[in-house]
Amino acid sequence: MNPQSIFEYVKNNIDEEGRFTGEVLPDDPMPTVPRPLGAEDAYYYTTEVPPDIEGATQAVKLLKQHLAIPCLESKRRLYDHLCKIVVAGICDPFLEKFTADDLSPEAMELAEEYFYNCPHREPVKFSLLIFGLYGMANIKEKHPDLWQDLLTLARCEEFTFFFLYGCRITNYAPQEEIWQLLHCTNSWGKVYAINSANFNTPGKQQWLIENGYDITIEYPPLSVKMIIEGRLAEALQAEQIDYATYKGAGAILNNFLLLLNNFAPAVIEQNFNTTSIDLEQLLDNFLRHAKEYAASPEEILDIVALCIGLNTLVDTQNWYKLSANQCHTLIAACDKIIYQKDWQEEINATLITDEGVNYPLCDFAYELDIDIWQRLFSYFGEHPTEIQLLPYLLAFTGDERSKQVLDVVEKNIYQYLIDQNALLVPLRYLRNHPGEGIGIIIAALTSLYDWPRGIACMILDEWGSEHLTPALRHALHTAQGLSNHPVVNARIECLLTGKKYKVEDVVE
Repeated sequence: MNPQSIFEYVKNNIDEEGRFTGEVLPDDPMPTVPRPLGAEDAYYYTTEVPPDIEGATQAVKLLKQHLAIPCLESKRRLYDHLCKIVVAGICDPFLEKFTADDLSPEAMELAEEYFYNCPHREPVKFSLLIFGLYGMANIKEKHPDLWQDLLTLARCEEFTFFFLYGCRITNYAPQEEIWQLLHCTNSWGKVYAINSANFNTPGKQQWLIENGYDITIEYPPLSVKMIIEGRLAEALQAEQIDYATYKGAGAILNNFLLLLNNFAPAVIEQNFNTTSIDLEQLLDNFLRHAKEYAASPEEILDIVALCIGLNTLVDTQNWYKLSANQCHTLIAACDKIIYQKDWQEEINATLITDEGVNYPLCDFAYELDIDIWQRLFSYFGEHPTEIQLLPYLLAFTGDERSKQVLDVVEKNIYQYLIDQNALLVPLRYLRNHPGEGIGIIIAALTSLYDWPRGIACMILDEWGSEHLTPALRHALHTAQGLSNHPVVNARIECLLTGKKYKVEDVVE
């Protein structure tokens, strides 16, 4: 068995708790653009992007050709095609054209070969579609070793969706295994597992409230299931609730407000059943409990977030779930908790300690417009690699504050080049400040990573050719020899030739 196969790699990187410990896969071990596991596939199922009909049609054609006359050449053509597409984009149209009636022993053999031996992730995902057509319940019953291996692969969040999608093809929802996945995932895999899980006991409902939003990505639509199936309204109606329930409820309600503020009411009505959700009652009861728990700046942040979400509803006149009067009443209740006392003294005492910067307190001060810039800047001057400070330092304007921050970054630029994310915040600031931070732009262009290089190119494109100095042109020529990404290559070429970048300029 190929030691570099995807399956073997995942299997060898599962810890004692059943969690996949890797951040990358062997087909892309050092990505020059961040590629969180499962994120690319999630794009197809969390946005309105259409499926890849052409890719699905070609996959069906090549698969049927191989099954009709199996040979190495037909297998290679199918494999090469799968490696060039995103399998998440072909799932639905593929299954419309290739059904269980098209299955044969050779199809299962091919799926097992891809599953166990492929060094590329997309053919492995494709194998799970074939297994799903065969029937995951059949595999569990007749091929228990393969079933356990499928579950092992699903612990890696690049493949959780495909395992569950394969189960769903035959309306199979193995709850014991789904709950295993719930406990060993924390990103897109956990989102899919929650959507597949049954929360039909008080214990499971409590778990959903307390742990559902313990995830590393933002996905507001999950809040609907958590409110309804977690029976959040019943939990909050209690005279008293424990701290874990309170914190979980805060995360759920803040995400529900994000849903309301980021999706049109028509889209919400079409995709999410929210008719049974009484948001005013939920927030009233939550704020009643907040009087007990929201006694420190760190705890009040949840209330600040609620207040921001409610104010956004007011600003956009979004009365889908709350009336204007209800919004203003709830905002007043939030403000009463937020401004229960003057927090300046506490912030002064605990903002920076021997243990470092208190970042939740930074968030709190920022939201309440309490000026902490000078103390943070002084600390940054002594700890220039503390890049977590940059969003706060560059958010406060006036007195050439941003220039002072950028000067510190440029002075210590070589300390920022080993981390592809280190320059992202300064670059985001420079996007709207043409001509500033040239040393930072040059460092991004000539870094080891295509992620900051691409952002720097985008910034220069938006700045306009009048800001393209000889030093920047020289850096772009250097970037040409470093870039490994077609989009970045196209952007560099356009900047050097004076053309306006267009998507069609990208050449794979």
